[in-house]
Amino acid sequence: MANRKLIQLFLKEIMYAQKVDGTFLPAYKQSLTGFGHKARETLDIFFKQDGELVGSSTLACIQLQTVIPKGTRLATREDLAHIKMHEPEFLQDEYFDVGVALHSALGPNEYLATILAEQLKLHRISLGGGKFIPFDALSLVEDEKAEHGLVLNLRPENLAGIIDLESHNWDYAGSRGLARAYLGLDSDWSSNGEYLAESGGGGRVVSVSAKGVARDIEARLA
Repeated sequence: MANRKLIQLFLKEIMYAQKVDGTFLPAYKQSLTGFGHKARETLDIFFKQDGELVGSSTLACIQLQTVIPKGTRLATREDLAHIKMHEPEFLQDEYFDVGVALHSALGPNEYLATILAEQLKLHRISLGGGKFIPFDALSLVEDEKAEHGLVLNLRPENLAGIIDLESHNWDYAGSRGLARAYLGLDSDWSSNGEYLAESGGGGRVVSVSAKGVARDIEARLA
């Protein structure tokens, strides 16, 4: 099955990538119990099918990273680009969220965009022509005034991964507000997805682990 396949990544150190499996679903659902109804409804998007964790949304991926094992992280844009180049069939006909694109404070998802832009300013990070913000730089905060009951919060310890949007090539680029950044079903890069809470059956999440952790996960799935 596809989620059992390990992809060896030759980055700064040897890492292994695999699709997150459905055994993480109970822990994920448990992590939602502290949220109110609106936020829980927004985040409760994953389901298990043929052993895989199915679905993906920007907001749900931010929460998912709170329950993955120590020594494991969600795949970054760079990780997926490496896999796309060397093992493209691993990503075929599925989409993968990688973070958010903050183009401006005004525009789509304006309430969240304004809060995030203010946080960048507090950390002396210039918005400039827009910023790509990976998942590990983000956490969720409940806010009933927000459309989906949640706003994004910057994690001060992980700001180094925030870079200019123009540092990456995007096949479909947005220009205003806050958008989801993802690798699409046709393996194209997009930074214009306005629907941060939307999930579909083609969504998957890839995790990256050191060799020992990855092999432990693979053995558990066997």
